[in-house]
Amino acid sequence: MLRHLHRGRIGLAPLLAVFGLLTVAISVAVIVGCSKQSSEATADRRDITAYLPLEGTVVAPASSRADIYSPYTVPVEKIFVTVGKNVQRGEALLLFSAPENQAYYDQARATLVQAQKSLAQARSQLGGDLKAAQEQLAASRSTERKSRVTPPDTSTAPIDTVPSTTSPPDTGNSTTIRQADEQAVIDAQARLAEGLVAYEQAVATAQEQFDAAQAGGKAAQVKSPITGTVLAVNASEGTAPNPQDKKPLVTVVNLESLKVAAGVAENRLSLLKPKNLALVTLKEVPNVEFPGSLDEIYSEKAGFLRGQKYVALVDFKNLKGQAKPGMDATVSIKIGEVHDVLAVPANAVYQVDKQNVVKLREGKEWRQTIVEIGLSDGKYTHIKSGLDEGAVVMTNP
Repeated sequence: MLRHLHRGRIGLAPLLAVFGLLTVAISVAVIVGCSKQSSEATADRRDITAYLPLEGTVVAPASSRADIYSPYTVPVEKIFVTVGKNVQRGEALLLFSAPENQAYYDQARATLVQAQKSLAQARSQLGGDLKAAQEQLAASRSTERKSRVTPPDTSTAPIDTVPSTTSPPDTGNSTTIRQADEQAVIDAQARLAEGLVAYEQAVATAQEQFDAAQAGGKAAQVKSPITGTVLAVNASEGTAPNPQDKKPLVTVVNLESLKVAAGVAENRLSLLKPKNLALVTLKEVPNVEFPGSLDEIYSEKAGFLRGQKYVALVDFKNLKGQAKPGMDATVSIKIGEVHDVLAVPANAVYQVDKQNVVKLREGKEWRQTIVEIGLSDGKYTHIKSGLDEGAVVMTNP
């Protein structure tokens, strides 16, 4: 089944499901080929590596991003960072002035109490969702196991005790339900892991401020809760932040932990498995390929990408920190490879009555012949049967 950063699996169908992808690729090839002149090519042997291309966005997981908001309604005395600066966890970002110690203490205490309350509420809500999903999964697994029990052998039973009709157990529906419940657990784990980070960061920051106020500090430092790069500074010295402003004062992101979230069509899910190799390209960083791998697939309920029923989350190596959150990305995930197989140009294969066919030259004539296909890389398609090596086929038929 599909799952989150925390491990869990979905029963993924065999790689043969790639035929669905091939059908689309072949259809596109036929459409494009209509405007091209037909020619011919020879069926020969080659290696083929197939990728599934997906469109997505660069995102920062909650644990890799820190949005620092103002804990006080007092002026900013000093800003220590600028956009692009690398900071360490615990490094001071800015300093608030606190001319009246009692007000400083009262605000720090109120901020801490509210942060703790919000964290407790989030834990209760998200933890409850996960517990309910786990209980439902346990029930569906039990039902599936029971449905797989083989009917008793009645071949030696007395005639009057043998049922008039018998049928094998139907596990299809119970398996589907179990897979859906596995997905629900995965999504609940994702929401819990991602959802608590911001609350935990807020509590840690508020606790530091309160400890400083208790110690009689005359000013309040705000420190970075993570190691990363400053991507935004929305504060100015001498100005008190507006509590109604929802912009963070400082945003810090660990650029080494970015991922790509890409939408996946439901009929492509069976092609993907965690750890599949991937290549990431960015519109804003042309001519650069970022190597990566598929981390996992999640449903819309995990909350990673709005408007997408299923989302692939892809880890990648952010070369020189060039990728930033929000950039448009294309990710190509490896779905299979074959070596030394018979292949023809992809635009030689088309469909007739839902069967894959090619036009084969026999003497001076062209004859339509049915073929069985395998993987395609968009340029060449593996021919499993229906052609011999050296056969001449028509391209763009």
